[in-house]
Amino acid sequence: MNGATDDAARVSIGQVAERFGVRKGTLRFYEQLGLLAPSRAGGGRRAYRPDDLRELAFVQLCQAGGLSLEDIGQLLAADGEHWQGAVRARLDQVEAELDRLTKARAFLQAATRCRPNTPHWNART
Repeated sequence: MNGATDDAARVSIGQVAERFGVRKGTLRFYEQLGLLAPSRAGGGRRAYRPDDLRELAFVQLCQAGGLSLEDIGQLLAADGEHWQGAVRARLDQVEAELDRLTKARAFLQAATRCRPNTPHWNART
């Protein structure tokens, strides 16, 4: 690819922010965390390549799936061999959290059937 075509494929931080519905500060923060690594254009301005946009889409998809930025960073850093292990480890954590939340929901649903004037409520007053 020649330089002119390569430059045309790059977009500015403002264009990326608009396309992805995020603030420019969010993109800078992702860069500080190592989640994105845009190249620099003239004057030191960030220039996002198609690969950068795919990584940003991946970050947003992972966030929508409930992963923390730390989790996402680990997934991005994992090579192909370790990526599946990293995903499985996070899945195990999510499964454990779902189990805990299911038990909490069952308790709270049962608690809604308790009347406030029962002895266990009065013992605390």
